[in-house]
Amino acid sequence: MYFLPLRKEQKYYKETYSYLGFLMSIAWIYATSNEIVGVITMIGVVTGLSMELLGLTIMAWSNCIGDIVADIAVVKQGFPKMAMAAAIGGPLFNLLIGFGLPFTIAAAQGKEIELQINPVYRLLMLYLGISLVTTFVALFVQRFTVRWPHAAVLIFIFITFLIFICLAEFNVL
Repeated sequence: MYFLPLRKEQKYYKETYSYLGFLMSIAWIYATSNEIVGVITMIGVVTGLSMELLGLTIMAWSNCIGDIVADIAVVKQGFPKMAMAAAIGGPLFNLLIGFGLPFTIAAAQGKEIELQINPVYRLLMLYLGISLVTTFVALFVQRFTVRWPHAAVLIFIFITFLIFICLAEFNVL
């Protein structure tokens, strides 16, 4: 295709290469994500940290860096409501599809999924509930506008969450 003159270029090349490019991007994302998980697993084995702690810190932070950069760019372009919707909607979509879809498929097939609830998971569920209730109450009280005190409270909740997760990881709790 590279050596063909433009007037003789076949239209099916564009469609075929689009599909091939899409499949290659899926393959690269799959390979890269497997390597990242492998590296983080190796960090867990070397340091003795659990996969839960590494997933709640390193994996979660690295997963959100792209979203943070994109949301800041959208705010700087003058669309703060769109950035707020993306900041809440993106992780919510990932959570609902990432957990909801496998559980729904398993339930539809009549399978049971057994979860082993440990102190880290209990803290995760507790702090998820606290942050959701805080956000709902703050949005209702502030008439569905977000102000900096709400962000400060959420950051405080996150920091205390990390402290308690580390304490639970090292069996202090």
